[in-house]
Amino acid sequence: MPVGIDRRVCGWLVAVAALAISPIAHADPVNMACSGAKLLPNGTITNTILSLTVDLRAGTVTVGDHQPAGILPAPAPPESGLDQNKIIERRNELSFIGPKGDNLFGRVDRVTGEANIFFQPKTPQEQFFHGTCKPALKLF
Repeated sequence: MPVGIDRRVCGWLVAVAALAISPIAHADPVNMACSGAKLLPNGTITNTILSLTVDLRAGTVTVGDHQPAGILPAPAPPESGLDQNKIIERRNELSFIGPKGDNLFGRVDRVTGEANIFFQPKTPQEQFFHGTCKPALKLF
């Protein structure tokens, strides 16, 4: 077998091995329990518990029984040349936005678990959740 083919095969094996041990390849969805306050359309504030599932492999966040929302790209790195004073506080946040039929968007801080989620924004049914999310195990 020619030497060039052996190198290509070795290159593919290294690439496959790297992917197999990467965190993303093994990133199972993370289930979270979020507790906090929800502001309802009539101005009432209620204590609320939400389930939230982050699936990095699929690029989605699912809030309760809503449709999966797409994860937005992370803020630009320092070498981008953008104003880092505006970006730095958002680097630990995971932001998401739902599909048109399920109008919601929000963000969760990856370190503190602080969550802000808007449901049906700019409609008469608009609701806002602010709370803290913690990892949770499925019960069954």
